[in-house]
Amino acid sequence: MQTEIKSESEYLAERAICDTAAAYAESTMAGRRNYLTAEEAAAPVYAACSNEMRGRVEQYEILNNPPESLVAYIGADGVSVTVWTGLKLGSA
Repeated sequence: MQTEIKSESEYLAERAICDTAAAYAESTMAGRRNYLTAEEAAAPVYAACSNEMRGRVEQYEILNNPPESLVAYIGADGVSVTVWTGLKLGSA
């Protein structure tokens, strides 16, 4: 498993997959609920974007265009600062 995005073109490709999955989820739920059924989540358009991919996209965006503030997680080692999937952003 790749742990980080290596280029802007790789980021753009993964961002597009995540955006397509998010649009599918939003249209499927259509404000009626806040979850997908197992069958809906298994749809290829949604399943193409794994949590690992979402984490890589989030990591790339934070590291390449740092926000003024963010919510992050401290790793089990008490030093690593990570995105929600555990990909490292830095150290505390």
